[in-house]
Amino acid sequence: MASITQTGPNSFRVLVRYKGMPNVCRTFKTRREADKFAEEIESARQAGKPIRVAKDPKMTIARAVASFREFRDRGTRPIQPQSSEHYYLNHISEELGHIEVANLSSRHLINWCSERADDGAGPATMQCEVSKLGTVLRFVSASTDTPMVDVVKASMQLLIYNGLIGPSKHRDRRPTADELHRLRTVLDPLLSLMVDWAIATGMRRGELIELRWDDVDEQRKCVLVRNRKHPHKRDHNMLVPLTKYSGIDAWGLLKSIPRVSERLFPVSAEWVSDNFKTACDAIGIEDLRFHDLRHEATSRFFEAGLQIQQVAVLTGHAKWEHLKRYTNLRPESLHALGNRQDTEPGLDNPRT
Repeated sequence: MASITQTGPNSFRVLVRYKGMPNVCRTFKTRREADKFAEEIESARQAGKPIRVAKDPKMTIARAVASFREFRDRGTRPIQPQSSEHYYLNHISEELGHIEVANLSSRHLINWCSERADDGAGPATMQCEVSKLGTVLRFVSASTDTPMVDVVKASMQLLIYNGLIGPSKHRDRRPTADELHRLRTVLDPLLSLMVDWAIATGMRRGELIELRWDDVDEQRKCVLVRNRKHPHKRDHNMLVPLTKYSGIDAWGLLKSIPRVSERLFPVSAEWVSDNFKTACDAIGIEDLRFHDLRHEATSRFFEAGLQIQQVAVLTGHAKWEHLKRYTNLRPESLHALGNRQDTEPGLDNPRT
């Protein structure tokens, strides 16, 4: 049967599924066009005629992205709503969606990357988004059997030369105590809780947003982190202890989070990043990102005396050598280690 879903103000996706026939997916600008296409498909099926979908010579990038999403949702690798890939595709569709695939040029890409850079997107972020656009366009070419010039590949060197895209750089930015104090005075109350939670647990932005009250283990004082990033595993879940090693009592902090939804933090990733940046700009804090709080947490865990394998239990790093890029110890923190008393072995023991 055919189903019609409104995916945007001027975007209606028609999905046709019939047993024994290949799925058909098309996106239209108006509901009338979508209804007409669905009726044509249904009429052809009832008449026993083969269902053929004409190639769309004026396919827009927004339609291409919608088609790519549907293809992924039907397979074994659906795009998760809180994933970076989801937001990359959103940016592509919102900012380049009006351009017809056949008319895309290097100039479009340069202007797009420049505008995103003005909004604060770094070269590494733009490299990810440009690469994802290339993936979408190759999918369109293959799925419609339409040879096309790979504009993304042809533009890569030009974008690199202009400094608009590039690899991620090692960051060692840690917020100062004064910066954190000033941030807490201007942040939305929920976002202020998220800042403290990120420092207390070392969790990523996406992991925080996915936390559910049902995944809190009261007896063990742990929380289940679902779909944690892992280089070789999908659906990787980890039970993470809520400790005090960062200097913030994560378990105690949990009790102060208002329970208004099935999720601990019922907000979007973009809401977190946008409001965090707005707050930093408002009080003159430069070059601080929400993800830097993970760096801060990991460094605090080491400063508390935890060993690499113990920190990995908290942060979820699959490879211990990757912890190095998040660790920027403060020299004065080493004085405290010499005065710390030995305790029983285990995760709660900084000296095991």
